[in-house]
Amino acid sequence: MKQPRLLIVEDEPHLKETWQQMLEIFGHQAHFSKNGLEATKALEKEQFDLIVTDIQMPVKDGYFVLDYIQSKEIKSNVWVCTGQLAFDERLDAYSVDRVIFKPFNMLGLVQEIGDLFQ
Repeated sequence: MKQPRLLIVEDEPHLKETWQQMLEIFGHQAHFSKNGLEATKALEKEQFDLIVTDIQMPVKDGYFVLDYIQSKEIKSNVWVCTGQLAFDERLDAYSVDRVIFKPFNMLGLVQEIGDLFQ
C-alpha cells in the first residue's frame, strides 16, 4: 500500500514534535509547515492526501489555507484543529472533513489517519 502524503500545519513547536513522533511510530511521514503561508507554498509543489491545519497561527492562519484549498479546488481530506471552545460557523463555508478541538488525543488521531488510508 502506498504511504499517504500528509501535510500538518502547526505553529506550536511542542505539538509539531508530538505529531512527528506519533506519526513515525505508526510508520507515517509528513510535511510540516508552521503557518498558512508555508502551507500554501507546499501545496503549490505537492499533492497531499490529508491536510491537517491549525486555525490560529502567525503570518497566515488556517483560514488562509482553507481559502487556498478552495480556490485551487484541491481534492484532499481536510482536518482543522482549533483551540476555540465552540464550533466556528465560518468553517461551514469550507469542505472540512473533520474539526478537532484542542486539547485532543494524539494517539487516537494518528490511529484515525491509519484507518482513513487502509
